[in-house]
Amino acid sequence: MKKNHYLFLLFLVAFSSCQNKKETPQESKPLTVANFPKANANQEYIGSYIGVLPCGDCEGMETKITINENNTYTKSVQYLGKGTKIFEQKGSFSWNTLGNVIQLNDVQNAPNQYLVSKNKLMQLDLEGNIIAGNLAKEYELAKQPESTTDIES
Repeated sequence: MKKNHYLFLLFLVAFSSCQNKKETPQESKPLTVANFPKANANQEYIGSYIGVLPCGDCEGMETKITINENNTYTKSVQYLGKGTKIFEQKGSFSWNTLGNVIQLNDVQNAPNQYLVSKNKLMQLDLEGNIIAGNLAKEYELAKQPESTTDIES
């Protein structure tokens, strides 16, 4: 009888070691600006970006930002559901030290930093962090084809 116990234990150990072990999900690294490549090395970032950004007291902010090669920008915003007036602002922008975020120099008390990624601008929060979570995609502006942009040189 003792032999059967040992044989059963040996079988059990051998069987359990052959089973696929569940892989524990790796902890995902937080998405940070440093994870993105330099964007100002070439001039592919130049152009117009359009999207509807979230708004606390309206249906959304239809936003267009045109980035020019002379380090200037034009930003126009229309508050959806609040009339047809378009608010336009022009100014200069500067790059962060990593060369992947632009800061609209003349914007204060509002988000003014955008991560420049392949064919999109991602609005950052007031501290310059990437907005994460379910609404992250809502803070992206898509680059428009060159034929529809108003680029200044």
